Amino acid sequence: MKKYVIGMIAGFALAGCATAPQVYQFDNSDVVDAGFSETWDALIEYFSSRNIPIRTIDRSSGVLYAERMGDPGEPAEFLEYADCGTHGLASVASSNMSLNVYVRSESDDRTRVTVTADFSQAVIAVGAYVPHNHRCNSRGTLERLMIERIRAAT
Repeated sequence: MKKYVIGMIAGFALAGCATAPQVYQFDNSDVVDAGFSETWDALIEYFSSRNIPIRTIDRSSGVLYAERMGDPGEPAEFLEYADCGTHGLASVASSNMSLNVYVRSESDDRTRVTVTADFSQAVIAVGAYVPHNHRCNSRGTLERLMIERIRAAT
């Protein structure tokens, strides 16, 4: 029993080395010099060419919601887009991303695109069997990249 308690104390002490994710300030919205239809088509092409599953889509309201869940561990691409801090000795079971995109016509040849990305990781603490959800903060990289790719495709 004494070894078990000492092991738990050591585990909690080492897990305490975790750090919180940094908060980033960025603009997640920009205007594309193209009409709504052309911009919407470029958005759909972006998601389909990258095999990102679309969960909800409503062209009439200009809303698209997508999720990519269950990527194992901390793939390098995920960490380019999200800051999850550090987890101490805890291990990452999966990295998850959701995207909410809003497209709104401002004129016949100008369309505003707003991208909101949400990131999280399922983290398993030392000695635990069930992962807990750990929220990450967007770096703004994915939002800017998506808007630029949509702009380039129009």
